[in-house]
Amino acid sequence: PGPSPVFGPHCRAFDIPNNASIAKINFFAYGTLRYGVRPSAGDIDGDGYEEILTGAGPGVVFGPHVRGFNYDNATLTAIAKVSFFAYSTLKYGVNVAGGYLDNDTAYAELATGPGPGAQFGPQARGFNYDATATSSISGLNMFAFPNGQHGANVACADVDDSATTPGREEVVVGRGPDATIGLSEATAVGIGNVRVTAIFTAFPTYYGCVVGSGDTDAQGAAEI
Repeated sequence: PGPSPVFGPHCRAFDIPNNASIAKINFFAYGTLRYGVRPSAGDIDGDGYEEILTGAGPGVVFGPHVRGFNYDNATLTAIAKVSFFAYSTLKYGVNVAGGYLDNDTAYAELATGPGPGAQFGPQARGFNYDATATSSISGLNMFAFPNGQHGANVACADVDDSATTPGREEVVVGRGPDATIGLSEATAVGIGNVRVTAIFTAFPTYYGCVVGSGDTDAQGAAEI
């Protein structure tokens, strides 16, 4: 659910071919009953099944708490070592996405953007899990835009289809809902030496940009 003050972080999953909910994926990701949840997924433990990744909703009292949950088509369990605060604040939640950001293609990584607080810039960060411990990715900790507030929205996909780094995905970043900047901008950044792959204005208006990415035309590279 979205960020209502009366809806909790209730995660559900649905099997589209059967038009049915998945009974065992029906849980509250955090110990609160407000401001919804931001879900994503990625195979962060390398077992061939994607894990459920969650970010706390944008409540003024909720920090940027990222959590991971295992399902593997059997039993739902919380991943004890994927439970961390992505930023040094205790407000406005966090946006999260899973993707293959470095060269160890057996494991997906996590990308984050801070929630829509007026004091938070568009800071994209990356984190490794690799089925053992969670650690920050030093090469992915940067401000995706030179100005602006209210955090950032993130997604992951291989938007440049680079021959030198095949399969390595980029982090796609959209501006948070800043009401003072009339550019709904999006950008894509890769790690190593952090490189900006693209930056453009998606809408000539205010309040930021929500991003997603996937290979919609089956040409090899993902679209934004």
